[in-house]
Amino acid sequence: MSGQLVFPTPAVVSNADLSFLRMPQSRKETLARLANYLREHCHDSPNNWLALKGIGPWTVNYALMRGQSEPDLFLSSDLIVKKYLKTNELMSEEGVSPWGSYATLHCWSHY
Repeated sequence: MSGQLVFPTPAVVSNADLSFLRMPQSRKETLARLANYLREHCHDSPNNWLALKGIGPWTVNYALMRGQSEPDLFLSSDLIVKKYLKTNELMSEEGVSPWGSYATLHCWSHY
């Protein structure tokens, strides 16, 4: 399929020179660690990524929300979500369940 863009495989990322990425070096190293991990453990739950340096709950929950379509992951630690909640008192972390992922997307799109 000529001209079609696809996300690179973990093998491609782990062997790539990531210096072109405009992000802190520590984030590039985390990306490389995750790619190396996924080469061997591609079917593991993203929850297992927490063992990797640089991966925290926000990253795992984002992956579950976007990659596995989990409907109820409210990213309450996200900066934009926090700002949105401060200015929109009708929404609360407790009140968005069972649709927390959709509430997160709503916060991002309306801030």
